[in-house]
Amino acid sequence: MRVKRLLLTVLSGLALGIGYLAVTPNTAQAEVATQDTYYAYSTVATADGTWGANLFNGNDQNKVFQRVLPRGSQWQVFGFTKRADAFYFDVGNNQWIQGNQVRVPANSAADAGLDVAIKFGDTYGPYVFGYMADQSGNALLSGKWGSNYYIIRRNYQEHAYNNPVAITNYIVYQNGDTFDVGWNFY
Repeated sequence: MRVKRLLLTVLSGLALGIGYLAVTPNTAQAEVATQDTYYAYSTVATADGTWGANLFNGNDQNKVFQRVLPRGSQWQVFGFTKRADAFYFDVGNNQWIQGNQVRVPANSAADAGLDVAIKFGDTYGPYVFGYMADQSGNALLSGKWGSNYYIIRRNYQEHAYNNPVAITNYIVYQNGDTFDVGWNFY
């Protein structure tokens, strides 16, 4: 009886350990956009600001407001630029949509990282973005937050030894919906 109990306890512990290893995420670095650089990026943006999305002629300090695009309307995107004040999506003919007022699909961890940077910015200091992956290297996850999502981590790096002081976790679904799910302090 004791041997059975001991064997059952050891096997249960082993099963839990193997299960933990199978779902423990890996962290990998995601691409971050350089300010004032144009990136070719073919996608469709959906206006999701409170009233839609601002459309500008140009995207620099001399940009001219054109109109508000209707909420829910979709626009072919050809590229994007990160400026000092925001990200802007190129929709052709020098017309640009304000990035934080649209949703773009996340077809990769890099896309999900871009969604986080666009929606939540990096205005509070030096950040390093990374994504979580399972032991097989898959970045598209299913679990606590539903199915088919990415976990993006933003590490705040203001520390004497460049160690993370705080980490914010974001969930990004394939349709581009992006949510801040909280800080982890170290």
